[in-house]
Amino acid sequence: PGRVNWLRRTNSQSFKRITKWTAISPFIFTRWFGSTNVPASYSVSAWSGLLNRHELDWDAGLLDAIGLEPSNLPRLAPYSEGQSGLCPIYSMRWPQLSDVPFYLAVGDGAAVNIGSGCTDRRNIALTVGTTAAMRLVVDHPDNEPPPVVPKGLWGYILRGDRSLLGGAFSEGGNVVEWALNSLKLPPLDRLNDSLTDTVPDAHGLTVLPFIAGERAVGWSTNASGVVNGVRVSTSGLDILQALMESVAYRFSLVADLLRDEMDDDRVFIAGGGAMTNSPWWLQTMADVLQGEVHVPAEEQATSRGAAILALNALGVWDGLDDVMPEIASVYQPRDEYRETYRGAVEQQAELYERVV
Repeated sequence: PGRVNWLRRTNSQSFKRITKWTAISPFIFTRWFGSTNVPASYSVSAWSGLLNRHELDWDAGLLDAIGLEPSNLPRLAPYSEGQSGLCPIYSMRWPQLSDVPFYLAVGDGAAVNIGSGCTDRRNIALTVGTTAAMRLVVDHPDNEPPPVVPKGLWGYILRGDRSLLGGAFSEGGNVVEWALNSLKLPPLDRLNDSLTDTVPDAHGLTVLPFIAGERAVGWSTNASGVVNGVRVSTSGLDILQALMESVAYRFSLVADLLRDEMDDDRVFIAGGGAMTNSPWWLQTMADVLQGEVHVPAEEQATSRGAAILALNALGVWDGLDDVMPEIASVYQPRDEYRETYRGAVEQQAELYERVV
């Protein structure tokens, strides 16, 4: 809605000339299949902020507020509504795909969840790439409303009976990369032994890792990174440790908000090279979240998830978890650090209240 309003306000002539607003995937499908009636999936449409999750339709009140009609947007459908019959130019280019069904695009977060086996309330996706996110699939009958989204988080529809709840962060592997470059530290794989020898939260630092701004859970428009408590004795490794711990603390805030939707025997499924390549960070996540962290053997969870969704739409798989991914390693939470990290999370929250 904000982008539409921005264009409407700053370039009204261009706004008036636009007859159709759509995501990139339906636009590509209109070219491939030569149709102007290609739908957008609920999953992708939820990203726009214009989807009414309860009615599975465009939100009339929001459309009215930004000057759009339902006709200005693509029709909506579950991802499993396949499109087939490529138009002649693409049929000639890809003859083997000419009559193969193409299923509607879904959000990458949904595909990662499915691909990593996070298809229920027990398995929680924990992803750290350049940025980071925690996501939970919640099932609900078609005739019941989707779950309430906790303040500070987001929710979108995977299909009519499953929603995705979670929180996304601007901070993740980019925080580590910044520290390694700015502090002239060796590559992270050479620092794991040194990090393993550190004592949790013994550096005296409190960090807000918002070097790229803040998303979950405060969504502040003016947040920036803060390293509080630096002394003459503070080392580069101390700052790196504090930064990486601070990202784990942000995950704990989201986990607390999602607690009522999680099963009691929940486990966290790790993904994203920034974290899975750091055994120390994986152990820290387990300690901060006080839950098992599992690392799948499969590295391409997004592609695996897209394949599973297609198999389910084709009827080859009855569910989304017919074959669960193999787990390569498991990190157990260490109870002796529970209170240490809980106190550190509270210190970070206090610093946030003072400076953001």
